Amino acid sequence: MTTAPNNVYCGIDVAKKSLDAFVLGQSRHEANDPSGWKKLVTWVTKISPHAVIVCEATGGYERRMVRAFQQAQYRTCVVQPYRVRQFAEAMGCLAKTDKIDAKIITRFAEACKPLESAKPTAAQDRLRSLVNLERQIKLQITALENHITLVEEPLVKASARRLLKAHKNEIQRIEKALSALVKKEPELASKVEKLTAFQGVGKTTAFALLAYAPELGTLCRGQISALAGLAPYNRDSGTLKGKRSIRGGRAELRTALYMASLTASRINPVLSTVYKRLRAAGKPAKVALTALMRKLLIALNACLAKPDFQLVLASPVAPQTAS
Repeated sequence: MTTAPNNVYCGIDVAKKSLDAFVLGQSRHEANDPSGWKKLVTWVTKISPHAVIVCEATGGYERRMVRAFQQAQYRTCVVQPYRVRQFAEAMGCLAKTDKIDAKIITRFAEACKPLESAKPTAAQDRLRSLVNLERQIKLQITALENHITLVEEPLVKASARRLLKAHKNEIQRIEKALSALVKKEPELASKVEKLTAFQGVGKTTAFALLAYAPELGTLCRGQISALAGLAPYNRDSGTLKGKRSIRGGRAELRTALYMASLTASRINPVLSTVYKRLRAAGKPAKVALTALMRKLLIALNACLAKPDFQLVLASPVAPQTAS
């Protein structure tokens, strides 16, 4: 749901150790810590108690600050940095400082009216933290496995293997923690059950989808596709008809969908038919797989939005446990 056109916006530029805010012509600098969040909330409340808080996604440095404002009953929007940067350049603002960026974020919000970010529950916060850690450890596992195949020094190879074993043990502990979390949360458990009813979607994928797209089931098909960066955009000009392409969106969400779609292209009776038809029509494998990712995401979104969605599936499937 878009915000109303007469909203007052407070843009906040987030750094690892500092926050710079701008609202109604006034600026404020605070530390990015609990004391700084509290002071910033108090300051914004005095100036505009109904302001919408807008900041860029910064890889996690913004999350606790955003949570502090949400707990104070403020609406919040977390936007993609490249959109704000392109807006700044379009406005002719080439200079870049934290204070300037806060003003640009505010101007961007006033012009573009970004979507309000979903307010995560404590369980969703914990789910995202565990899924993030699992993803990071899996990246380290891949790096170690590649290193082991290349290194020749026995001592280095042995050390890498010990690290690899420790990482794999940690993955098992995280998976147990995720399963325990879902069991204690009926709403999450219900969503996981619905998502894993699709062949190709296992628990690991379901956890990732719910962690990186808590909006799943609340948006229309176009919005959820754009959120994941899977909405195709035209590149036409005059008589030129360029190839449509995807861009932007949440990379972690696309990664989860890619692995699920790769499996679904082989074992899901509905999606595999779509994939084969696209390939037979001459579409490159990656283009066909991207189309499959979008179709799967739209289906999963509808599955959570409509309790009776399973009734209209072309081929009912049994729940899956594989990732």
